[in-house]
Amino acid sequence: MEQFENITIQNFETRIPNNNQKYFDSLKEEEKKDYLSLYITYSDLLYKYLLEKLNLKKYDDMIINADNHFQIVNVKNMDIYQYLSIKYLKYIYIRNNLYIERLTNEEMEYLKLKNKNHDLELDNDAKNFISNTYLKVISEQIDSKVVNINYGPDNLRFYKPNNALIIAIRFDDYYKEPNETSEKWEAKYNDKLLELDMIKFCLISNLKKSDIKSEVIKYNDFSVKKLFKIDEEKKNSKY
Repeated sequence: MEQFENITIQNFETRIPNNNQKYFDSLKEEEKKDYLSLYITYSDLLYKYLLEKLNLKKYDDMIINADNHFQIVNVKNMDIYQYLSIKYLKYIYIRNNLYIERLTNEEMEYLKLKNKNHDLELDNDAKNFISNTYLKVISEQIDSKVVNINYGPDNLRFYKPNNALIIAIRFDDYYKEPNETSEKWEAKYNDKLLELDMIKFCLISNLKKSDIKSEVIKYNDFSVKKLFKIDEEKKNSKY
């Protein structure tokens, strides 16, 4: 699978929700680029921490090795959240925003040092850093009581607690094999959903054993904001 190392300012604008828009807009362009570089470093450390703590790779592999074939989403059709996961997972990803500006000065200096040294090793210091900071970084509204926040379209199944780790699952729902009829595709798709529900059940059962409050949401083409949509719209525009 093709991999990218960076996200642009335009890519970042596709996040939903965007509760730190005012803060991000207040930054100068170079400051925004620095912010995104730190954002990716934190994301990498968080993934390594959660892969170890929640064994997410096990459930990603269950989808890979399923009886049905689950087509991987093309990078160009991913949202920013799945895009940040592609070096670790193929179908499962973290759907939370990362509000790294909430880190204390000491915590931010630690993250900057890891970023400067390109150090993504999850040693004990890094584990403690993520363990002590992830909740305030992923929460949407830390100064209020627990409320449900929208993590996608305006539909009840996308409303989850603002302090939960949101684990997304997505494959290419609408992929068709060459010369495959609509009837054959529909039958296979229903089988896929049944098998995916079984895997999702196993994942949720595992998450309940953890001290990390988690929610699982399945996404498709109609419930994400594609990462490169803004770039494509500009490219196709005559003005």
